[in-house]
Amino acid sequence: MSAQILGIDRMTGVTGHLVLNEDGAVISSAGELRNNEALSDPVLGILRAIQKGKNSLCKDEEFQSVQVYSDNAIFLVFRQAQKICIVKKRFEMEPLIALH
Repeated sequence: MSAQILGIDRMTGVTGHLVLNEDGAVISSAGELRNNEALSDPVLGILRAIQKGKNSLCKDEEFQSVQVYSDNAIFLVFRQAQKICIVKKRFEMEPLIALH
């Protein structure tokens, strides 16, 4: 399933993506997440925790999308067409302004 079909190509700041089937097998990947199969296990663990341990991650309405923030990246996780999409985008945190 291509990034164009999923709309990933229209997102700004994307540095890579993974598309998984509902069992966690990698269907496609690109950019910084190319062949990053190790990322699927932690992401699936987060999704199962959200869905209270249910095995099927693509059929229930409890999980629509999840955002996970890292140092300089944000990982967007969403479902589309019985697939789990993981998109890595650049993320720069604005500096905090101290009030006196």
